Amino acid sequence: MKSRFYLIALITVFMLLGSVNLSAAAPQEEESSNVLTGILTMLSAFSVEFIKNQRYELETGIINTGYNDICVPGEGGNLFSMKDDLKPDPAYHFRFRLIQPLAEKHRLIFMYAPLKVKYSGSINQDIAFANEPYFPQGTELDGEYRLDTYKQSYMFDLLSRKNTVLSAGASVQIRDEAIILKGGERYGKRADNNVVFSANLKVLRAINEKVSLQAEGDVLIDSKNRAEDIFLGVSYKILKDSRLNVGYRLIERETNKSEIYNSAMFHLLTVGIDLNP
Repeated sequence: MKSRFYLIALITVFMLLGSVNLSAAAPQEEESSNVLTGILTMLSAFSVEFIKNQRYELETGIINTGYNDICVPGEGGNLFSMKDDLKPDPAYHFRFRLIQPLAEKHRLIFMYAPLKVKYSGSINQDIAFANEPYFPQGTELDGEYRLDTYKQSYMFDLLSRKNTVLSAGASVQIRDEAIILKGGERYGKRADNNVVFSANLKVLRAINEKVSLQAEGDVLIDSKNRAEDIFLGVSYKILKDSRLNVGYRLIERETNKSEIYNSAMFHLLTVGIDLNP
């Protein structure tokens, strides 16, 4: 509420200063000044209303690696498991979403979701990886898997009833991925940046005035990539414009190219808040 108050106050001061300047204008500019004042007033009102309807979602929680199989390059490299050959360190995830309504049943969603897991241990075989000829068998290794996702989605309500809302849409994602392996004086890194498109589906079911069940999924399938981001959870109304979300998120992805093969699954226990400040 404070941020919105400051914005409105700033716009009001701007308008007052603009009115003083316009009133001092020459008589022949009075008509155009009045037009400009009207335009600025409308733009100010629109921007305040635009920001007022925004919602924000913050999510965090624990990451558990289901599996993470890697071969770099995809042809000629050595397949190994970050999960089984090495051991994952404790890891946590973070996700931020800004939801901007466009009309009664339409909205844009902007998301930033970094994910990083570190691994350590040794492997009982020589490993050729990325730019390194090989990591000798038994070398103490440190590994890192990182996937940062920047996503913009368009969603619309297919079905909107008293207790149930079914929404669908599409997304464009920028995925910044890196896999790192280092041990001794050797260091290998495979980085990949790509833009992908996916389909979205969300179901929200209200149990009562405070408790809701929700399920949502984001699915990508093409000839070289496969990815799913699925969430099941419970939402509890804690304030007039805020809800607490608790649930389980599944992230799975697979890339099968000559440069890289990676098949990974992560289980995320999540807690978050959905608010309209």
